Parts: sequence; structure tokens; C-alpha cells
Amino acid sequence: MEKSGFCYLVGGWREARIDYLIGSKLTENYGLEGYYVVMPAKMSFYKILKNKKNVEMVPDFINNATYPANKGDRKYFDYDLPENLTFELIKFSDLTLRDMPREKAFVVIENYLSFWNDFFSKHRNIKCIITYPTGGVIGRTAYCVAKKRNILYLIIDVAGGNILISDKNEDNANKKLIDTYELKKNTGLSDSESQKVSLFVRSFKDKGVMFAKIDRPTGNLTRRFKTFFSVLSFGNEHKWTSRSKIFKDYIKILYRYFFGKFVLRYDKVRADEKFIFFPLHAFFDMQVLVRSPFYFNQAELVRLIALSLPSDIKLYIKEHPENIGYTPIEQLRKIKSIENVRLLDPAFNSHDLIKNSEAVITIASTTGWEALLYEKPVITFGKAFYSYSDLVYKIGRIEELPKLIKYVFKNKTHYNNNKKLWEIFIYSILEVVISGNPVIYLKVNDDLNKKEAVKISKALFDCYLYNLKNEQK
Repeated sequence: MEKSGFCYLVGGWREARIDYLIGSKLTENYGLEGYYVVMPAKMSFYKILKNKKNVEMVPDFINNATYPANKGDRKYFDYDLPENLTFELIKFSDLTLRDMPREKAFVVIENYLSFWNDFFSKHRNIKCIITYPTGGVIGRTAYCVAKKRNILYLIIDVAGGNILISDKNEDNANKKLIDTYELKKNTGLSDSESQKVSLFVRSFKDKGVMFAKIDRPTGNLTRRFKTFFSVLSFGNEHKWTSRSKIFKDYIKILYRYFFGKFVLRYDKVRADEKFIFFPLHAFFDMQVLVRSPFYFNQAELVRLIALSLPSDIKLYIKEHPENIGYTPIEQLRKIKSIENVRLLDPAFNSHDLIKNSEAVITIASTTGWEALLYEKPVITFGKAFYSYSDLVYKIGRIEELPKLIKYVFKNKTHYNNNKKLWEIFIYSILEVVISGNPVIYLKVNDDLNKKEAVKISKALFDCYLYNLKNEQK
């Protein structure tokens, strides 16, 4: 009998080192057949993996697309994609396709849809795809074909500094999390389960979640240079990873940070002001490009939020400290020019801002989860793992925001009246996340890589089994 298999879409240069380790553990410990698909930009990793079993490189259709003989001979249309996707949205989320002429980009998308259809026809034992959050055309076309063929799409995702295996379409969500939450709303938590939540919240407030410690901006920039020199060691086989492009990117990041610091002049926090905190996402964040593409123009979104505020409330904005320099300067200028908005230095401690804010508004930032733990009102535009809580306010239409903000300010007992519901949701999160984050160990310690691979492979297999059992019900 043929083994069930998985397709591992090998990640970027940071993740690739651990990807094969995770896949190997799925094969060794759980008997799943592994198939590894390497991006054309990752030639260095293909050379490492090419002698391994079941390794294949995706064709480079971006530079070598196959055009139909006649312009009207299209094989795929928007109606062949999942209902929430269009060719335009896939083009938008891929940073390379976005700069291409529209028709050429659509041909590239069709080529990759054909590749994945052929790939899954050849390997009919594949039951799931494993990947990372991606807006790239290769990953998103894989999702489109997998969805049509009922192949499970598993994303090694992040939830508040820990690892969450997302298995609900392309969302930052987990079916077991949602099921546990609904179940516990009916049954309640036991004393030991409540104690588990109390210990976690106490630990969070004492230490913060992983990555919550704010480094000096120079520390972040130093890490970027270490990354830069590490990338140089991979050579220059493909223009997508060319040294000159990487160097230009880093110079741009440095310029943008110092521009904000010394030309725009970041605003100061004022003790006498009441404010709402809105954290900016990175310009290329998949939470925005894939999961909330209609909020991509964050400068415009800031303007709309500012219009919705009561006159005695300011809006405090800052970049994520790990993403310093990625927000385009023209967006920072627009944000800085809005009268009731304060643009803060990205090195300012987010936890202090959350604790002193009246509320947090976010697209889908981890800051929303942290605000929930601090029992601060949270309003979200996009889809994040914590937005499944009944205590998080979700915006359907931007026109609803002024009314919602007034309601939030009036409803001062939001958490006090729903303490049990708050605990139940936190418990549900703790039941599905695993501690750690794969990218922090890469190229640092091979023993840690192996330990992470064991943990992540188990979480992937548990998620796969949970979905399999639900299908058989």
C-alpha cells in the first residue's frame, strides 16, 4: 500500500536549513513520504538537496513563461480559483509580479497553476502541503490547486511569538483552536486549566512574549548587517538573490530609518494625552498582502482611523522594531502630516504603549494579542489567530469605526463582565501553540535546529491527524 505523503515547499534562505530536518522527522517518526519542492530562486539549496530523495525544483516561469499559441487560449480563469481569490490578488501579493505588465503576470500565474496540477497528478499520495506564510505566486498557486483537490494546506505560522500550525485556508487560524474554544464555552475550564492560564498571563506580564523585548534600533540594524553578510556567502547564481540587490535594500533600510529619526523627527509620547495605539505592519507583511490586502495602504488607513477618533483622543503610530526602515518614506510623511496623529520612534516599547492606551486598533498585528492579554480593547480590520475571540471587536466596514470606538469607550466593563470567556480563549491558544520560533535558531546552533524540527514535525503531524479525523466523521 502506498504511503501517504506531504509536499514541503522549501522556504526562504533563513528557513531552508531547517525545512529538510522537519520533513525528515515526519518521515522517520510518522511514516509519511516526503516530497520537497525548491523555489527557482533557491539554487543554493537545490544543490544541497538534489541528491536527496523526492526533490524537485519549480520551473522559473517568471523569466521563462510559456505563452499560449493564441491570446484567447487561456486554461485557467478566476472562477477556477478559491472564491476569495482572483488573478489580480495573486499578482498583487507577489512582489515580483506586481511590477510586471498585467497580461504577462497572468501568464506566469497560469504556468504555475499548470505545474501544480501536473505535480499533484504525478504524486497522488500527497495529502498535505507544508509551507510558511507566503504571498509569492508559487505558494499561492499551490494553495489554489490544493484547495480544489482537497489537499490540506498547513502553514508554519506565528502566534504571539510561538508557533501555530495554521490549517484554515490561508488564514492565521487553527481548526482545533476554534473547536476547543467553542467546546470550552459550553463546559468551562477546570481548576487546573484556569491555573494554567493564570500562570501564562502572569509570566507574560512579567517578561512579555518572545520578541517583546525592545532592542535599540542600532541592535536591529546590526542584525540586518549580519544577515546581509550571511546572504553573500550563498553566491550570486540568480538575480533574485543578487548581491547588488541585497546591498541596495540594506542601504535603503538604513536611509529610511535615519530619515525618520533626523528629518521627519519622530514625535514624543505625551503624558497628558489619551491615545489609541495603531502598530504599522511591515510593507511586505503577509498578514497584509495575503490576509488583508484591501488595507495595504496603511497611510490611508491611518487617515481614516484619525477621522474616526473623538476630538480628545490622539492616534499613536510606530513601525515594528524588527521592521525598521521598511515603511516607504512617502507613507511616513503622510502619516506625520495628520494633525491628531503622533509618529513615534520604532524603538519605543510597545508594551508601555499598550498598557497606557485607551485601546489598540490593528490590521492583524501580534500587538492585538498582547493587548488582549493586558485586557485592553482590541479592534481588528484583518484576520489573526486572536480575532476568533468574542472579546475582540471586528470591523466589517470602515464607516462603522466612529460608532464602534464610541461604544468601546463607553463599555468600560468589557473584560470584567467576560472574565471566563477571556480565560477560555487564552486556554484554547495554549492548547495548540508550541513554544519557539524556527527562524531564531537557524545558522546559530544545529542541536537547537534538531530539537525544533522534532517539535514542529510533531505539531504538523498532530494537525494533519486532527483534520483527517474530522474528515472521517
